[in-house]
Amino acid sequence: MSESEINGTEEDVQDKKQKKQTRHDGGAADLERVTDYAEEKEISAAHISSAVEQIGNKRSKEEERKVAKERLKHLMQ
Repeated sequence: MSESEINGTEEDVQDKKQKKQTRHDGGAADLERVTDYAEEKEISAAHISSAVEQIGNKRSKEEERKVAKERLKHLMQ
């Protein structure tokens, strides 16, 4: 057997190197996607917290109005 049959041709070696580089670059792209997803999730959580706080504030104001109405009603009687 010749050396090229055992080790493969020079083109085969280059193809293998390109495949390894492609896999490496693909991993970097996957990492970037995961990082972007995590950042979006954090932003979403912050928005949700803000929305929950606003709803709580609105309920408190409604409760205050209700109590004020009841007091006024009792004073009128």
